Amino acid sequence: MLEPHQHVRLTGLDNMLERLRAGIPPDDIAQTGLVMNALIASGGALDAATIAAAFKQGRKVMPAISSVLVSLYRMGLISTQDGGKTFAYRRAA
Repeated sequence: MLEPHQHVRLTGLDNMLERLRAGIPPDDIAQTGLVMNALIASGGALDAATIAAAFKQGRKVMPAISSVLVSLYRMGLISTQDGGKTFAYRRAA
């Protein structure tokens, strides 16, 4: 049986996956939001290919995903432990 907080997390992940399957939005703000949501929902580190694979367009959107990841890293919102191969949402210390 799932604890209440686990059910909320799974429901949120299902909703996020549905938005990703619809395709990557054309505007930068919405792309950034979806990438951040993917990192938060994963609870760990992801690479651009893994995030791009969740979108309907697949690997075609990898350059856009990579650009968003680099921008978020530069702003200090996400971190990397392996020299920029994978990124994770920066949690409060």
